[in-house]
Amino acid sequence: MSKIVLLAKVKFSIGIIGLMFTKKKPIPHVFKKRGFFTVNSMHGWFMNYPIDIIFLNEKNIVVDKACFGPFGGYTSKEKGILYAIEAAEGEFDDIELGNTVLWN
Repeated sequence: MSKIVLLAKVKFSIGIIGLMFTKKKPIPHVFKKRGFFTVNSMHGWFMNYPIDIIFLNEKNIVVDKACFGPFGGYTSKEKGILYAIEAAEGEFDDIELGNTVLWN
């Protein structure tokens, strides 16, 4: 069943740094597709802990999700990804494909 999930606090990442070099349990970071900068491929280089990533389309619907450890990576094969949100492992356990994700 599709549900709406509200993320109470997020940080928008301008560029490619995101959660790199941060400590565990940071605020989820939102990346938005801009020009040639796509968000369908993410990596865990310079990470100190595993992360969860959800990929959203233009309607903020979750079309893919992944979890990987430090220095790992993931490339989504889904088309039309507009946002990628990364957070510490377990942060998105209750979010499923087809859910709508909103933030303040």
